[in-house]
Amino acid sequence: MRSSEIFTRQRMKLDISVWLSMITVIVLSCGLFAYKMIDKSKIKPCTPFDITINGLANSGDSTYNVDESLLFKGNIPSGDEIIWYFGDNTKKQEGFITSHTFKQTGNFVITATINDNCVSRRKINIIKPEIIIRDSSGNIAANIIGSDEIPIGENATFYTLLPASSYVWTIENNNYYQPRNGKQTAFKFKTAGIYTIMLVLDNDRQKTFRKNVVVNPADANNNDEDESLTKLIPSDYYKVSPKKEDSVVNQNLPAQNQSVQSLPAQNQTVQKPPEEKTIEKRGIGAGTFKGLLENLVLGKMECDKFNQYFLCLNLTAKNVYVNGGRKPVSFSDFCQQLQLQSQKKGTTVEIASAEIKRDDPDNPDCETRLNIGYTVTEKKLILFKKKTTPH
Repeated sequence: MRSSEIFTRQRMKLDISVWLSMITVIVLSCGLFAYKMIDKSKIKPCTPFDITINGLANSGDSTYNVDESLLFKGNIPSGDEIIWYFGDNTKKQEGFITSHTFKQTGNFVITATINDNCVSRRKINIIKPEIIIRDSSGNIAANIIGSDEIPIGENATFYTLLPASSYVWTIENNNYYQPRNGKQTAFKFKTAGIYTIMLVLDNDRQKTFRKNVVVNPADANNNDEDESLTKLIPSDYYKVSPKKEDSVVNQNLPAQNQSVQSLPAQNQTVQKPPEEKTIEKRGIGAGTFKGLLENLVLGKMECDKFNQYFLCLNLTAKNVYVNGGRKPVSFSDFCQQLQLQSQKKGTTVEIASAEIKRDDPDNPDCETRLNIGYTVTEKKLILFKKKTTPH
């Protein structure tokens, strides 16, 4: 016996242990392949499916609001479970139906997976909800309220009913007009064209609202007086510049059904219609303003009536300085306080001074602040005791 055959046996020049290892590997491979084939036959075929959001499948409008509760559902046979991914770094959810709320704005991709091999996706857009404001009549009010067409050179007032802690008004893409604050503002445009009024709330660019206005050029042939300028208000509310009038003879014009007998003689003065007066609107003067305050003290004036005498002063903004103080207050608060003091028994309130400042270079007719001085005198009642003499 050869020495190489002492401890092992060989077949076809291969050791028997090698043959056993090869046979074991072949048997295991066949078993694994058979198991995979059997398991694969149990996997359900992948059928495309849609994702419905709030009952709508693949609707054209896939825009929803922040903090809006959305109901997601996959139109698949019952019994299959869906794994949902919402694309906003939140945890996955499982279930045939699920709900989700997005906390941020943006575009998101909703992914639904079934049995790890069937996938459906849907894109949605999440925005901040639009603020809807209604007026006192219940009608929906515009975010920026004001005229759509403005004559050149005239003050145009704009205001909003939107609630906010701060308001910033600007003219978009126009650095000539400085930003303005307050719930109400005014602009005077010196050139004709189309301007965009822009309002930003709470210093948040996502709370930006716009309104386009048309500034019409001046019409030299239009001298019609605006009826709104002729309402009965203090006389110094207007600055009247009469034109030089020709001498005319006051004659009655013939009635509509009355024929004219003869033409006037050549040397006879013909009656001409009086030329119209040029009226320039400006704010009330200090004297009238002081008179209105005195009427308020006497109970002949109400605080809410002052708004009609100011061009663009915001009554709720802090722009009133009282008795030389450094801390401004709103005119509404000052007016109510003045009313209460004047209504006290034994108290006399006198208006010492009333000044209106107009220092806005862009709107020289706009009121920027008020300086008011007044005194309060309390009448003391002195009782005299009657002396009695003993009898």
